[in-house]
Amino acid sequence: MLKIKESWSLESIRQMCIRENYYTRGDNSEYMELLMMVDENEPSAEMIERVAENIVDHSSLPNDWTRTEKIENVAWCIINEAIYRTAIII
Repeated sequence: MLKIKESWSLESIRQMCIRENYYTRGDNSEYMELLMMVDENEPSAEMIERVAENIVDHSSLPNDWTRTEKIENVAWCIINEAIYRTAIII
């Protein structure tokens, strides 16, 4: 039976933030908190939302987007740019 394992890393989130120009309004300690949250948790839907909210809170995003649209956009980027999927036969 095939199982898909999803994972992320400090580096994958960091690279996504650089590519997307996110976290431009956070300081070093806030950024480290974000990265530790990623390091200590698996990428569940709840954690992806929490990480996306944190990134939105520390980023300059379009003012004409609602908060929900910003979170959805960042979550999409996390899912498609920062999460790795591995197929495992069990």
